[in-house]
Amino acid sequence: MRAGQTVLTLGTGGVSIFAVQLAKAVGATMISTTSSAEKADWLKELGVEHIVNYRDIPSWGRYIKDDITGGTGVDCVVEVGGPATINQSLDAVRWGGEVVLVGFLSSNNPEIDYFHLNSNGAVVRSVAVGDRPMLEDLVRAWTASGVKPVIDSVFPFARAREAFEHLMTGSHVGKIVITLSD
Repeated sequence: MRAGQTVLTLGTGGVSIFAVQLAKAVGATMISTTSSAEKADWLKELGVEHIVNYRDIPSWGRYIKDDITGGTGVDCVVEVGGPATINQSLDAVRWGGEVVLVGFLSSNNPEIDYFHLNSNGAVVRSVAVGDRPMLEDLVRAWTASGVKPVIDSVFPFARAREAFEHLMTGSHVGKIVITLSD
């Protein structure tokens, strides 16, 4: 992510919120999807310029490309939905843009159209864990930005099951933390 780029994040989970914060810190324009007016308010507070309710706009990828970016598409999609959202992400990205596969939250597994994947000229890459120098660069940038992580809730280890149940509801914004002490 770089200053001046347009970045799309999906939802308000920990990875997406972190990506919003990082992209804003470097000067990117943000577009995010959500299904909740309450979560949209959170995204606005974080500085997201464009918020798309994917329940109201089922073809949100085309909407983002055609209506929000004027037919250009986004430079980068932080793809956390997986099989259920990849086609929409491909619709939203610009020619030569990047779709970064970070996770897969969906259980829905539609087939991916090879021609759709190939015809938009986007780079699709998977991200898992970087190396130590990359982490050190990230920590320096994060520290210099002064941005604080968004913590939805904190659970002691004894209530870890409850923390995972809360995660599964999808009602959280940001990270859910489990501590080793009460």
